[in-house]
Amino acid sequence: MASHATKTSCEYDNEDDFEDPVARCDEMLETLEQSDEVSDPSAFRQYVIEAEALPFRGEHASRLVRVLERFIQASRDSLDFEDRIAAGSAIRQLIAHQTWSAALKSCEELLAARKSTHLPVDLELEVVKMVVRKLAANPEPPISNGEMLVHELNKTIERRATPGFTATEDLRCAAVVLNAILALALLGDVFLGPSAFLGSQCDWTDRGLKADWFRQLIRQRAEGLMQEVARKFPKECQAGRPSERIQRLDELARLAEG
Repeated sequence: MASHATKTSCEYDNEDDFEDPVARCDEMLETLEQSDEVSDPSAFRQYVIEAEALPFRGEHASRLVRVLERFIQASRDSLDFEDRIAAGSAIRQLIAHQTWSAALKSCEELLAARKSTHLPVDLELEVVKMVVRKLAANPEPPISNGEMLVHELNKTIERRATPGFTATEDLRCAAVVLNAILALALLGDVFLGPSAFLGSQCDWTDRGLKADWFRQLIRQRAEGLMQEVARKFPKECQAGRPSERIQRLDELARLAEG
């Protein structure tokens, strides 16, 4: 293991050293950039997970993104449980630190099959959750290059919404489908039109989507996202003039209510 391991909270020399976030980010980046994930994978995974708690900004964030991209590509297909935990953390950090256009591209690539193999469902869930979070946290973007993300989200729903998927004990597939539907509603009629989207993706009589608890959860999440967007961007919810994504989420909530 590299000799420059980052300090734990009890190892800082003084209070100022511990409380300086810029110094901590710089130290973590140096550790990540100089560590060897091949010779000491356990330590490297731990550094990736610990990085999620640090406030990377500017050039620090750019450097972190490069490290995370390499790690995700190397570990995305791993069957090792600890690899998958760290890869999930890396995916959350990557999408959070990227600009919307870069994050959109990363999500497309992660959801797409690689050598006919898709992401494991737990990592796929991290991606679709971050798509929803990224869209809801930013002003409605003039998306001009998102057709492939829409395509991959649709394919993800088709792949995961197998008959009876809401009746299984492992609800990760249901969570993937839920978040992919919400992401498509947020992206919505830029490409598909709300009626086309809702008609094709929310066919409640097929694939187990008719389950009352699943429909109720979609309605609750859609309403929650409407409130979140309206709170962050009040202009999108002016009386009589809601934004397109507010309208799409409202239509999704009403459709789910049945």
